[in-house]
Amino acid sequence: MRILLIAETDNAQQHYLLAKAMRDHLDWDAKSMVVHNTFLGYPTDWTTEENIEEAAEFAKNTNLFIFQDYRISFDELPLHKYCGPKNTIINGTGSRMRARIDSTRADQYNGWAVVPMLCDTTLSTKLCAPPFENWIVPIERIRELSEGIEKTDKVSICHAPTKLGYKGTDILEAVLKNYTDSGEIEYKRITGMKWEDAIKEKAKYRIIFDSMGDTHYNAGNSLEGLVQEQTVISNIDPWCYCLHPDLPMETVWNKELKSVIKNAIEKEKMGGTFVEKERAKEWVTEHFSAEKQITKWKYFIKWVMER
Repeated sequence: MRILLIAETDNAQQHYLLAKAMRDHLDWDAKSMVVHNTFLGYPTDWTTEENIEEAAEFAKNTNLFIFQDYRISFDELPLHKYCGPKNTIINGTGSRMRARIDSTRADQYNGWAVVPMLCDTTLSTKLCAPPFENWIVPIERIRELSEGIEKTDKVSICHAPTKLGYKGTDILEAVLKNYTDSGEIEYKRITGMKWEDAIKEKAKYRIIFDSMGDTHYNAGNSLEGLVQEQTVISNIDPWCYCLHPDLPMETVWNKELKSVIKNAIEKEKMGGTFVEKERAKEWVTEHFSAEKQITKWKYFIKWVMER
């Protein structure tokens, strides 16, 4: 099986991780390609700038095309000539699909296979989602990058937003100010780093605050935080608990942020989270490891191509 995965920037390196899982676990000939990289420095197999001619040759005999969030085509790589509902998947990862809900809904109505994030109500309540979550967490790489890095002695919180206003950064930092001013906790906002450097920095902290905007967990701070044995706090709505009643994260959804932060700090001081964090590591491996996820993808791809 030959597969080409195309993305504008590859959100959370999801297409690279999916292509790698296809190669490693299914022995498929899969390549991921981005139009351009971001400051996060995610790995990729190809870029349009350097590899479009190679990709154009590869596409001539490709069995399946997977686009991230929306379909695109290029003069040098006329993907519109090769793609149709039975050999194409549109894989949703966030804001770019969210901005195209109406056109994506039309695509789905016309027979194109769409995979919105099942845990994201802004997508999965508006589009028909297949019965699996499309995220892969690079568990082994996170563990390698975090190895040997000690957590702070003091209770510590980090926050690594890519969109400051949307993630509720100002609100969080206003709540934390009394704790940091008194020296009761350590806090750091982690921004502007490559992904691998950010993982190493986040590994030092005991609690990670993800978002007050997104009402779901994601393959970034939340799921990575579980791998790094952190208490994860985010704006997770009940939709996510329908999927996973045992979701090992703390939510601020419809709660007072001050109370959630206070409880998390007190719990961390008492050292009562070790068993929970060990269970959380097992949980993320069970649900989001490449080995688990690629089996689900294999069956979905079979359905797309043989329906």
